[in-house]
Amino acid sequence: MKTYARALPYLLSWGVLALLMVVGMNRLPFTTYAPPDGEWAKWNTEAIFRFSNLFDLSPYSMLAGMGSMYFPNLPWLNPGALALALPIEDNAKNIVSYVIYAAELAFSIVLLARVIGFSWLTATVGAQLYLYVLFPPFSEVFQTYNWFSLAPYYAHLIAVLNIALGALLMCGRSSDWRHNLVLTASVLALFISGLLSAPFTFIFAMPAYLVIGLALIVTRRPSAVEWGWKTAVLALCLMFFLGSGIVSYYLGTIATSGRTPTYAIAWDKILSFDAWLQLFRDYSLCAGARLLLCINDRGAWLLIAAVGGAAIAIVTQRGDIRSAGWALIAYLGLAHVCLCVCPSRRMARVRKRLF
Repeated sequence: MKTYARALPYLLSWGVLALLMVVGMNRLPFTTYAPPDGEWAKWNTEAIFRFSNLFDLSPYSMLAGMGSMYFPNLPWLNPGALALALPIEDNAKNIVSYVIYAAELAFSIVLLARVIGFSWLTATVGAQLYLYVLFPPFSEVFQTYNWFSLAPYYAHLIAVLNIALGALLMCGRSSDWRHNLVLTASVLALFISGLLSAPFTFIFAMPAYLVIGLALIVTRRPSAVEWGWKTAVLALCLMFFLGSGIVSYYLGTIATSGRTPTYAIAWDKILSFDAWLQLFRDYSLCAGARLLLCINDRGAWLLIAAVGGAAIAIVTQRGDIRSAGWALIAYLGLAHVCLCVCPSRRMARVRKRLF
């Protein structure tokens, strides 16, 4: 009875969120698979179901003229995308797809937060705030980022990485080899799921998780046995990556995309102190609208809140939570430095001195 009483507030809060989400998406259908990117993603997914073979990384699509045959995100092993094959009314199909994506996000955020050391209350509030601020239809109110309206498959990608990181952190901690073996298989299965459902975006989304995960693992000073299990997990993932033939997929994409540089890199300029000094002196803080220092962007407050929360965690918490705070701040700082030197139209003339 006491357990039920403790769980009741959580069940009610999730029930209210789910009800508001379904009602909102029904009344604001344009927030799901929003045009143009969302519609394009949906059309491609439905065409892939109709014309391609299962697990094909470069599937045939009648809409291939609208883009490359090497789609960066695919429906294979993505339950939210697979929902688009249901034989139901179109708007209902969209809602089912997004509800699945929301459930994946909610579960994965709570799981990862609990593994790191947050309480049930903090983990639940964090997951619900994430959905209320960033997920449709609530994102229409805050107008911060519309990623999930335009590219809902990112929800599956984030969920897979959240759960995989949680499983990796737990792998090797138990004295029961069967428990560790299940976690090893889980990480490998999640890696395969992410890779086959997002061949490109999965790889580019991994660095943040690798940096924070490595920080959490190293600061815990695991035993040799735990290191062995974790190393075995990563080795299996690498073996699948190299043995699956996906490297040829990337080479095919490079050959057909035509986006690789056609001019030589000026390596001598990279080592030039004057060139770097001029780059940073002339750089506009809002050249990249999503930079933390560009407060004109509505999403800047999210990054500021993340840095503030991480700083508070560093001061008030211990263990994995403190390590995650340090890793998050370090990663955001590194990401902003990298964004400062990435090509942009505004700074093209300045960056030509380097590249």
